[in-house]
Amino acid sequence: MKKPLSNVLRSMLRVLLVVVIITFLAFDGMLPLDDGSILQSVLLGGFVKENRELGSSLLREGDGIEANNSFCVPWTQNSDNWWTHNVQWEMDVERDNETHYCFKRIRNEEKLRALNELYQVQFLHGDCSQTVTKKMWSSGWNADMLNIMDGLKHAVLHHKPFQISNQPWHYANPRLAKPAIQAYKDIEPVCPEGTMFCYFLPLSNCSAAPVVSPRDMLEEQFVGSPRYQWYYEYVTRRQTWLRKAVYDFSKKQQTMTTPCTVIHIRRGDVVLHPGEYKRRYHPVRDYLRPQFQVQHNIFLLTDDANAIAEAKTEFPNYNWMYVDRPRFQAAEGGFENQMPSKDPIHEVVVILTVFQMARKCQSLVHSHSTFASQVLAEMEASAGAPIRRIQIDIGPDVFSGVHGNTLHISKDYNNSTSNEGSSPFSKKYRTPKEQDNSQFSSTNSATKRERNYQLSKNIAAKEGRSLPQSFEPIINKIYNKYNNKKLGRNDIPGTRHILNI
Repeated sequence: MKKPLSNVLRSMLRVLLVVVIITFLAFDGMLPLDDGSILQSVLLGGFVKENRELGSSLLREGDGIEANNSFCVPWTQNSDNWWTHNVQWEMDVERDNETHYCFKRIRNEEKLRALNELYQVQFLHGDCSQTVTKKMWSSGWNADMLNIMDGLKHAVLHHKPFQISNQPWHYANPRLAKPAIQAYKDIEPVCPEGTMFCYFLPLSNCSAAPVVSPRDMLEEQFVGSPRYQWYYEYVTRRQTWLRKAVYDFSKKQQTMTTPCTVIHIRRGDVVLHPGEYKRRYHPVRDYLRPQFQVQHNIFLLTDDANAIAEAKTEFPNYNWMYVDRPRFQAAEGGFENQMPSKDPIHEVVVILTVFQMARKCQSLVHSHSTFASQVLAEMEASAGAPIRRIQIDIGPDVFSGVHGNTLHISKDYNNSTSNEGSSPFSKKYRTPKEQDNSQFSSTNSATKRERNYQLSKNIAAKEGRSLPQSFEPIINKIYNKYNNKKLGRNDIPGTRHILNI
């Protein structure tokens, strides 16, 4: 009887040893987790069984694509819960169609390890009692996302889960997020919570802590690194309904002609920023200098309707492509008002569509903008390598109080392209030219500009102003540091082209 018992004990020890080894490898990020892994089955039991069954169901619903690499499911099938816990899959938007949306398995092993490492802290073995919480920003798209990605980096480095605070986000509940902006007063929240999770999958299964971090930035930033884009893709994993909205909207836009150059002309409220953080308006010609070698096909990204009219009128020989959407003229929207459509869902759909379309181009010309940095990251993620990038305004003169005087650069071309296009989706969200904000109700453009300029002076003068505080100083410091590092590398083959002109 002793020998059989000894064999049983030895077998049990072997099984235990295998489980320990698998656990160690997985927690160390060396073993990818998926919906059918041994580790998840051991650790999560019925939870994994439920998700594995859902994953199998999704695969069975696929349209004949090899299950190990990619699959498509009907738009009527909600995969949000499954994708939340299967970070080794990503969107395969090139295969999306009218009836199905698709996923593909991540093939980059480094990216796979990074996302598994993040998922383990956020969902598997992070101690929720030690959750680090940051305040949700409501500044600009990329500034808001950078704040979250900083928290995720902190989570991985310190093995503590990260969560964002539950306060309203301006893309989900602008009325509460920015109560001082009168144009937002009648906008309803996207969902009852009014947070980023109206649109995107959960960051963690841990709740936000009652006390938020007092620091704006917890870690040294990693803008420009592959991990930056991987974390961004984790943060912005779209809920199924949002994927469908982006798909529908993108199909109503111009067909992208390639090869192409992306030109990003940032205007809007940059001349209204407080104090010395104003940036200049650049005329379109500054982006088209011969040495930039801009393609004939140009995908124009801008928040100023006048810039589109300027481009088409002054440079008609180029093939100008742009998203059909409502836009303000110059700074008529006021400080930190990012919603000319007055529809938060529409603005989010537009942003995600822009990133998706920009991936088809091969070079980028832009002025200083954190949004342009995300455009660059999307393009390089698609290309799998650095692309040609030209920033036209690097140096100490990027920020200055005198740049408020460049508002006249944005000329009114009789509103010929203010809301150009025939897209039914855009028409649905268009608003009258007259804005609800009475500060900008005059139909005279010169009067609008003067009032905007006066508003910027008032903002700068008031220490405890009621308008939202800008996070521009923090973000500018991060991106200036990143750009300064890159400036010394322009002569190295294969690096980005950043010109100080």
